[in-house]
This record gives sequence, structure tokens and C-alpha cells, in this order.
Amino acid sequence: MKRFLPLLLLLLTGCGSDPIPERSFSHAAYVWNYQWTAAVTSSVARAKTLGLDRLDVFCGELGGSGHAAPDWTAAARAGLPVVPVLRVFARRSADIETRPEALAADVSKTLLAALAAARAAGCTTAGAQLDLDCPERLLDAYADWLPTLRAALPGEPLGVTVLPCHTGHTKAFRRLADAVDEFVLQVHGTRFPQ
Repeated sequence: MKRFLPLLLLLLTGCGSDPIPERSFSHAAYVWNYQWTAAVTSSVARAKTLGLDRLDVFCGELGGSGHAAPDWTAAARAGLPVVPVLRVFARRSADIETRPEALAADVSKTLLAALAAARAAGCTTAGAQLDLDCPERLLDAYADWLPTLRAALPGEPLGVTVLPCHTGHTKAFRRLADAVDEFVLQVHGTRFPQ
């Protein structure tokens, strides 16, 4: 059964698109920090009181220069399942076309290590998530590549992030959504309403 965040339903049902198939929903929060400060740890400790079902925890990146250091012990103390999230920058996402096996190996290695570290710290995991910078022109290639990645992550539920522009490519987007257990529609804002 596919799962996605409620925000997706609100956005797509208001767009006049085809009806969205019935799916289950989760209420998750991203913990997208390179370093876990005392403030981050304190916020994570309160997550369960906010009615969240899980924490999606940034665990690393490919193609960038940052280094994530999630505090899996603090995440475990929150008492919620966690989903490690790997960011893949555009310079690496192009490997979907040129080096798909190498990209799958790098992604799976990083995600499996994050899952192992989270579990070793006492976390219950609820799968893994990929935040891949995918240009619209590569959506079909992305959908074709996902079974290769899934094979490298046996038994792990897999989610991906998508952008609103991806939903306009109906066939490719449906193939992509069907290749994973869940997807999260990312919507970004730069200004607060007045």
C-alpha cells in the first residue's frame, strides 16, 4: 500500500487532475540538519507530543560537500520510527543515465549504513527515502532505475521526494510513483504571506 503525506492530497485534488488512488497517510517531520545541536535534540525529544507518526532524518548526501551527523540515539529516545533520507545532488543524479549501477551502489551503501546505525542506536526504522535532484527530462530514466535501487535495498520500504513540476509528466510520474512505497511532494516557499 502506498503512503504519502497529506499535503500531496490537498495540492493534487485542487488541481483538476485525475483522482488520486486511495492510500494511507502519515504525519512525519523532516529533521534536516547536518549537525544535531542541543536545540535540534530538544525538538526531536518533543516530536511524539506533536502527533507525529515518524521522523524523516537527513543522513547524508551524494554530490555535495556537506557531512551529516544524525544523532540516532536522540532519535531513538523520541520513540518514533525513523526514515533515513539521502540527498543526491544534480551532479550525481545525472548518473541515472550514464552510470546507473554505480549510483545504485553508492545510494544503497549510504542508506544501508544509515539504517544499520539507526537500528544499532535503538531506532525502529520505517524504510529509507531518496531526495534525488531529478530534472524533468530524466523522470523516465529515474523510474527505470528505481528497480535497480530496490534490488540493492532488499526488504526495505522505499520513498522518494518529488516536485510539483514532476506531476505534469503524467506517464513518467505514475511510473515513478508505482516504483516506490511512498512519495513526498516537496513544496517550497520563499516569502511569508502578508
